Amino acid sequence: MPKAAHIYKFEAGARNCPICNELLPAHETWPGARYRFCGKPECADVLQASTTGIYIAANTYKCDGPACENFIPSGLYGKTARTFRASSRASW
Repeated sequence: MPKAAHIYKFEAGARNCPICNELLPAHETWPGARYRFCGKPECADVLQASTTGIYIAANTYKCDGPACENFIPSGLYGKTARTFRASSRASW
């Protein structure tokens, strides 16, 4: 299966925050970055307490992609993630 088949694009309002149910802005998900949330501090607190993955706060971890200087989006990443990417374009 082509790698592009694992990248999902969502329009603004197509998904809700899994914690507070607020509508999310337009975003993409890709392997290792499946979980998106609204970014509110109270929702981040819930994610930080989670044992199902690795929580990374906003502006704390730079992309592992080649020649990418962006920070990865805040959120919950898979426990087995070995590299963290800022976008689907930096993923491959």
